[in-house]
Amino acid sequence: MRRVGGGAGAGILPPPGGSRRPGPGRGPAPRAVRHPQGREPRRHRPRPGRDRRPGAGPRAGLTAAVWTTLLVIFGAQVVYVSLNTLRWMILMRGFRQAAAGLSVFEIIVWVYALGLVVQNLDDPVKILVYALGYAAGSLTGSWIEGRLALGMATVQVITHRGSDLAARLREYSFGVTTWDARGRDAERTVMLVMARRRRLRELIRLIDELEPEAVVLDLEPRSIRRGFMARRLGG
Repeated sequence: MRRVGGGAGAGILPPPGGSRRPGPGRGPAPRAVRHPQGREPRRHRPRPGRDRRPGAGPRAGLTAAVWTTLLVIFGAQVVYVSLNTLRWMILMRGFRQAAAGLSVFEIIVWVYALGLVVQNLDDPVKILVYALGYAAGSLTGSWIEGRLALGMATVQVITHRGSDLAARLREYSFGVTTWDARGRDAERTVMLVMARRRRLRELIRLIDELEPEAVVLDLEPRSIRRGFMARRLGG
């Protein structure tokens, strides 16, 4: 240390190259720590409802709701497509009133299911579930229509001349019309057999048992006017 000047204004200066000692309770001023690239790192600020860390409250609370929504979309789509498939099948068989009634419920379910999807078009999971429900609904609708077996079926049978198949089928209450025909090698008998669609499997089984070599063609008429089967159906 060295004294400068004399008298009352004299002061003590720190030695050259030295620094002033910190006073009691005072430390050196903190130096700012900067990022190596010259920029301070950005702090992570989780947004409400978007924190994907394990145990995050808002996201974990929506898990059950999301699964419920997906199940509702899938179920509604299955119901809609099933009704749509069933409506077209029964319409092609002449049941216009029943098809019109189904169309009302069909469009209600469709609007509801579509509304759940368009709320979040950026969610691919909902779109995938919607598509899977469409595929499952097609299968379900076809299965339901097959179980109902509405309408009539016509089976054309070609067998050899002199077969008693027609008489045997009439014993089981099937309507049979026969006429003679000629094939490439021999004379044939052609039969037109009509039955309700719910008895179609029974008819095919009887033909296979009674005439295993017969040629069988399965047809589906839209309507029947007059004749034996029309009287049985009340037409």
